[in-house]
Amino acid sequence: MAHQRTKLWIGIGACVFAGSSVAADGTDARTTGADAGHITLADASAGGDGQGGEGGEGGEAAGAFSAFAEGGEGGEGGEGGEGSGAPSAAESEGVFFTRLALIAGQIGSARALVEAGALEPARGHMRQPAQQQRPELAEALEQRGLGDVRAAIEALAEAGADEANTAADLRAALGTADDAVTSALANMDAAHSEDAAFLADVVVAVFKRARHEYQEAIQDGRFVSAAAYRNGFGYARAGQQLLREHSATFERANEAAFRRMRQQIDTAVAAWPSPTAPDAPAMSVSELYGRISTLEFTAGQF
Repeated sequence: MAHQRTKLWIGIGACVFAGSSVAADGTDARTTGADAGHITLADASAGGDGQGGEGGEGGEAAGAFSAFAEGGEGGEGGEGGEGSGAPSAAESEGVFFTRLALIAGQIGSARALVEAGALEPARGHMRQPAQQQRPELAEALEQRGLGDVRAAIEALAEAGADEANTAADLRAALGTADDAVTSALANMDAAHSEDAAFLADVVVAVFKRARHEYQEAIQDGRFVSAAAYRNGFGYARAGQQLLREHSATFERANEAAFRRMRQQIDTAVAAWPSPTAPDAPAMSVSELYGRISTLEFTAGQF
């Protein structure tokens, strides 16, 4: 094919982003208090905060992780096609940048919670990136000379685990981590930063992850998982920010599609009106599914 578009794999079994939700109060017995120790990307448990414990938000909220498979020539299931195994962040630029965007989403959620005075949930989101990223992400960061990002993620987790830290301390740690991750997201070679199709796939992957969290947060028309709601809040805004950061590339490729995509993202983000769950959902799960499906269709026009 003249242009081999990176194919997006979404779904349980493609590549699981384990333990995606923190406990509703933001606590985690493994990493809270004086016994927390030094948290590392390579050694952190894949399980999320509260996973398996009473009151935890683990289990199915782990759900599907967005991953990219490099589509090769030939039909589905052929060599390099959809029958291939999902690649890791060390092997695929798509997986790498999607995972970084999800980390940015966790940081964004934590920052919003700190500003809202919800420090305990914020601490949980500060710990998530180090706890949940597979060792291969640490490997991918080192391969790209981004060891400072790995260190910032680990320092963020330690700051969140230290109960003595004040809101000002948490803001400082979040600012440092945000700067490091934002710099890493900008560290994209021209072949990808100028490829609107690639960027659109990353944006859609992040929004599909946010949609999954929203689904896990709601049951029978009411919120049952505050943690899953907060995850989706951060992921949706990270996806929105990605579109903004690369607006020039999108406009050059297809200005009309870019404008539609921007509007569709704005309508999808409305599902998360605040960093903490409101009394009632702003929209139904089926409505959000419809909006993100429309977004995916538009993204396919790049």
